[in-house]
Amino acid sequence: MLLTLNSKEAVEWISKPCNKPEFANEFSMDVHIRERTFNLIVLRVPTTFGPSEDIDLCEVEEANSLAAKVIRKARWIKLIEWRRPEQTHAYTIISLTSVESANILIRDGLIICGTKVRPTKQKHKPLQCMKCRQWGHLAMECLAEKEACGNCGKEHRTSTCRDRSNLFCMVCKEDMHSSWSRNCPEFLRRCSIYDKRNPENAMQYFPTEHDRTLTIRPSSIPLTNRFPAKYAVNMIPYTIDRQQAPRQRQPHKSQNSGAMDRNRCENPNWIQISCNHPREEGELPEGGEWWQANMGTRIENTDENNPFTPSTC
Repeated sequence: MLLTLNSKEAVEWISKPCNKPEFANEFSMDVHIRERTFNLIVLRVPTTFGPSEDIDLCEVEEANSLAAKVIRKARWIKLIEWRRPEQTHAYTIISLTSVESANILIRDGLIICGTKVRPTKQKHKPLQCMKCRQWGHLAMECLAEKEACGNCGKEHRTSTCRDRSNLFCMVCKEDMHSSWSRNCPEFLRRCSIYDKRNPENAMQYFPTEHDRTLTIRPSSIPLTNRFPAKYAVNMIPYTIDRQQAPRQRQPHKSQNSGAMDRNRCENPNWIQISCNHPREEGELPEGGEWWQANMGTRIENTDENNPFTPSTC
């Protein structure tokens, strides 16, 4: 039974260790009070994390500045024996006793084993039987005589299926997806009905007295609606039909000319200077063809009184 009280002070009063057993005895015989937990789904948690170890849970509380013992428990979603040998990350469910702490982790993120992850609120989804793949009951309550594969729809267990390429949904009788697909139209329809009956399930945060926690998260658009098949465009293969032009034979260059071309590519300011006499590196001749072609005129100073007034000749 879930008790909903009219004030936060009443919750704090019942939660005290001295008042909890007395209230339970007055309420009914052989009754104990357990605090409500708020479950978060944490993606890509390192497998070095130990959900059953109290030391690891205390380390998570200290790393995220949480109150002591606010994490009630944690567990892996998939069993450890079902992991791949090289798997390094897995999904985890963490249960907290404080709604404020749960909303803060949803907003700011969570640090586990030095890794920053983004937890999300655990949503309640319609029950689907893993035996007959129908809705509303579990496999332990199923009355079907034979099992149905969730991949191909044949009469065998899903774990023993060897034909995973041929998909068939036992719910909507289509061969476009499997029975456990989250894009199944029947599954999406039942989720929308459940969200309408329980508005809290569609909220991003757990509802509190703050207005920001009462916002409804928009439902995801199915992949077929986001990318309709009628607008799909197949890529046309691009082929080159034209013949390649024959390569022209380059004239033979000597060893010195190859070195000059390399220097010209490496140094963009390289200028070839012709001279008939040896000179030092960087020295420019005052005469010659290059000087006359590029400078044109020489600037000389003929005024002895004003050395900064040049005259051109």
